[in-house]
Order: sequence, then C-alpha cells, then structure tokens
Amino acid sequence: MFLAWKEMKHNRLKYSIITLVLVAVMYLVFFTIGLSRGIKNFGASKIINSSAQTFVLSEGVSDRLERSSMSSRRALEIKEQMGEDATIIGVTLANMTNVSSDSSDSFGVAYFAVETDTFLSPTLIEGRAPKDDREVIATPYIRNYGVDLGDKIHDSRMDVSFTIVGFAEDETYNYSPIVYLQPEQYSEVTFIGQMTGSSNVQSVVTMSSPSEVASDITKYNIDLSTKEKIIETTPGLAQQSASFTLLIASMYIISGMILAMFFYIVTIQKRKEFGQLKAFGADNRFIIGAVLGQVGIVTLVGIMVSTILILLTDAVLPPIIPFLLQWRYIVWGSLLFLGVAILGSLASVYETIKIDPIEAVGGNN
Repeated sequence: MFLAWKEMKHNRLKYSIITLVLVAVMYLVFFTIGLSRGIKNFGASKIINSSAQTFVLSEGVSDRLERSSMSSRRALEIKEQMGEDATIIGVTLANMTNVSSDSSDSFGVAYFAVETDTFLSPTLIEGRAPKDDREVIATPYIRNYGVDLGDKIHDSRMDVSFTIVGFAEDETYNYSPIVYLQPEQYSEVTFIGQMTGSSNVQSVVTMSSPSEVASDITKYNIDLSTKEKIIETTPGLAQQSASFTLLIASMYIISGMILAMFFYIVTIQKRKEFGQLKAFGADNRFIIGAVLGQVGIVTLVGIMVSTILILLTDAVLPPIIPFLLQWRYIVWGSLLFLGVAILGSLASVYETIKIDPIEAVGGNN
C-alpha cells in the first residue's frame, strides 16, 4: 500500500484524471439508480408503502387494479369471508382543473375510495378531515400543479367538484397524486355510479397472503393477485425498470473497462520498474498488492466523491422530479463498483506476474 500511495503522489495528474472519470461514471450510475427508484415509487408508492398482500380482482384483468370491476354487493360478500382486516377499495383515474386559480390546465389524479379506519386509510399530516361530501383529502404531490389547501378542483368528465381540506402522506398511484374519497362519494366519479347510484369497486384487499385467503371465495369468479404483481403491472413501469437496469449494467461494464485499460497501460509502462523490484527481491505478492492498492484507492475516492455529489443533487432537486435516494442502493452499488474495479484489474495483475526481471531490465541484450 505504501508503494501504491507513493506512486500515485508522484503521478498526481494521471491518477486524478482517471479518478475524475470514475467519479463521473459512478455519479451517473447513482443518479440513474435514484431516477429508477423514484419513477417506480412515483408509479405505485401507495401500493408499495401499504401493508396489503392480497388483492381480489375481477376475473381476467391481468393483475391490473384499475381494470378490475365488481359490484359493491359482491365485494361486501367477499369481504365478509376474508376476515377482519379486509377492506374494499375503488380506484379510478381522472383529469382535474383547479377552479380556484386562473389556469385552465388540467392534471391527472387517482381517486382512491377507501373505508375509514383501515390499513389503507390516509394519515392526515396537514389541514383537517373532511366535514361533508364536497371536501376531500389529497396527497401533497398535487401541489406541483398549483393546488393547495382550500382550493377547489373540478372533474369535467363527471361534472363534480371537491375542495381540498387536508393532505395525507406523499404517495402516488399511476404517476398521479391521490384524491381520497369516502365510499359513498365514489359513485359520483364513475359513470355507473351516477346512473345507478351504486358504483362498482375495484378490489377487496387484505394483509393476509393468498394462501391464507378463504378458498370458498373463488366461487365468485375472481382472481387473486399479490402486491408485487399489482406493482409490476403499473402501466409502463416494467419497461422503464428494464431500460434503467440495462443502462446501469452498461455503466458498470464501461467503468470496469476504463479501469482495466488504464491500469493495464500503466503496468505496461512500468514493466522496467516492476522488473527492477523483482530483481531486488520483491515477490509477486508485493507488486500485485501495489497494483490492487492503487485500484482500491482510486475506486474508494471515486465512491466517496460521487456519493457526496449525489447527496447534494438529492438536496437541490425540485419535488416534481421523481428521484428516490436509498442508502442500501448506494452501499450495494459501491460494493459492486469495487468488485468490478478489482475484476478489471486482473489483466494488470496477470501482466505483473509474467514480468521477467532479467528481461525487464535488459539483461538479455
């Protein structure tokens, strides 16, 4: 390690350049990971953060929650057979405008009709609870569209308006802020509900696993889905996750190739010096330790600098950008970088083992 550090101090510019290149690549990887996690969270954080394990859906909807539809009466029958923690939810998407502002721009929301005092009920963090059926709670992401407490939002499709009186946890569904409704309000935001006075709902949800759900509910021609499947089938989420995974893997490969080429060239350039060290009694372990020491120092410095930069980036990014930084991904990403760097240095290690001290110092000439 002493030899590695001394060599790096002697060639500061060379090692500074490769460190900066590595910092840039690692920063891009961490940023891409943050975007990937942020978009996934943005697409379905209401489901991700919930304790739900099993979703009872109507038959043949391919685990798509918003496509499911069952009558309120049937949902109630299923709920009664599923245990005390089961709850009924209605989910539908809509476009809204802020009546309280001068803007006519519309924005998407996800209506969530949930029963009170259940594990899916929103937790109020600002404002107050609704006092009548014209008042609702929303999630704070709606503020990115200029909507705040006391504002009235209008659903032109169903010709219904609500006033935002409170904010719950900052969760989203289908890349949209959530507007929470009481079950009796849900009939106002669906065509079937407005025509019949009783709206179809989307699912009966429980914290029990599918294997624990009563088997006799299958007589209702329903499908059982899991939390993971509901998340995976969020529109566009699987494709985006696959794209980001491919991009991140490519960056790891590129960083490994950069390090491999750099240290291989350095090793070739220093064949004579390594040969002299061998001639003076240094064994392969000592020289390999010097090479791996340089790789480790460059990589660790790159990890520290890129981590600081990504933390600063997370602090200044506006809330509208879906970016989620989680320490476990930074730690695992850093360890993977270190592993890729060591793997990339194997060519240099092999080259040092091959060095003949007599040939390197010109003894055969």
